[in-house]
Amino acid sequence: MNKLLSLYSSRVIRGEWKDYAISYGDGISEFSIFRNSSDRPAFTVIKYPPGSHRRGDYMVCADDRRLKQADSLESVLKVFERNLKLVSP
Repeated sequence: MNKLLSLYSSRVIRGEWKDYAISYGDGISEFSIFRNSSDRPAFTVIKYPPGSHRRGDYMVCADDRRLKQADSLESVLKVFERNLKLVSP
């Protein structure tokens, strides 16, 4: 959870994300991330019960699309890493 909150706070500082919500139900935990005060989250990080999904217990979604699913939180959070590109030599 600390890695997720650290990522969240760094994106808030950059002005990219504005709010979050945490929800629980049926053994599933969700951390929803909002870019503004819209009704739908921009991203949702989901934790399923251990061993309940073949592709992994953690997933990151945007809208209804699965962006990444893996066995560890660290692995799914890599979807938020940006590739830096050299603009000029």
